[in-house]
Amino acid sequence: MVNSLETSTVVVTGAASGIGAETARKFAHKGANVIGFDIEAEDLREHFDDLEEETGAELVPIQVDLTVEDQVEAAVQRAASTFDGIDILVNNAGVALSDEVEGMETETYRAEMGVNVDGTFFTTRAALPHIRAVSGNIIFLGSYAGCFPRPYSPVYAATKWWIRGFAKSLAGQIADDEVAITVINPSEVHTNLADGAMKERFDEEKIASPKDIASAITFAASQEEPLTVSELDLYRRNRFRDF
Repeated sequence: MVNSLETSTVVVTGAASGIGAETARKFAHKGANVIGFDIEAEDLREHFDDLEEETGAELVPIQVDLTVEDQVEAAVQRAASTFDGIDILVNNAGVALSDEVEGMETETYRAEMGVNVDGTFFTTRAALPHIRAVSGNIIFLGSYAGCFPRPYSPVYAATKWWIRGFAKSLAGQIADDEVAITVINPSEVHTNLADGAMKERFDEEKIASPKDIASAITFAASQEEPLTVSELDLYRRNRFRDF
């Protein structure tokens, strides 16, 4: 069974750019009400202004530092009150800052863990009562790096292993509430994550685009009870050659 997503209320974190921006666009084109969280207030507002003109949908930009618990709680409550609830949460926001462990500054470590782990937890915890009330859907952006060892970026990889483990364990804890939990695992995506490293290493047509991942997210969100997409891997076709 498929949900058209029209009139659904969706919260997307990291919605100002990259995968989050394309996800907001995709949901808006499907007639959903979209609330975007991002620390980059101006970029988010401009993107959402353009989307409202492009789609006619109602979009609400909210500046949020996901590492600050009180800000996340307030943003989720504002989102829920604006559209009388939340149907879908897309935990997309993430940063890739780390490289060699030995030379990594503690500040860098805490910044990466703060967005990827704490931000995901704070947002999920705040939104969960609203999602549970409607047997909604929580979608987590995992990664290829959260499924296989990643020697050149172990802290980033660890945050994605955490997200995957948290999502699957949460699915078990709230199974009786009929909440759908999905993990989307892309390999390389043509975004500015990690200072645009993927753009430097790969031609655009050789790896996934943010639009590709947004399509996977809306596909997962469109599944109706009793079904869910538990986990969806989106890898370039020759990815396992690297082994």
